[in-house]
Amino acid sequence: MSFDIYGNNLRKGYCEVHPNVHEEYPCSLCYAERQNKRERHSSQEPTESDFKEEELRQQLTDKDNLIKELVTMLKNCQDRLADGKISGPSFFAKLDALISKAIKQP
Repeated sequence: MSFDIYGNNLRKGYCEVHPNVHEEYPCSLCYAERQNKRERHSSQEPTESDFKEEELRQQLTDKDNLIKELVTMLKNCQDRLADGKISGPSFFAKLDALISKAIKQP
């Protein structure tokens, strides 16, 4: 025996969610409710959660960019060390600043 969502006996050929509709689940009313829900959701203003999600996405992008820059600098450093061409403290100062910035970001 099948039951509707309210715990009542489900009549054959009726919707489980809308037991008074003589259509199998999902019935036309189910489809209409789903469409209304989509339209309401798409027309809503962005929520605080949406803003936080976008902020986190931007932070991850920033971190990825910093990591890429650090990797490039480290490869450059490795090449210069191999060639004996490491020059001055400016390179290491910039590298240190990038590492500090990457560590401080949330």
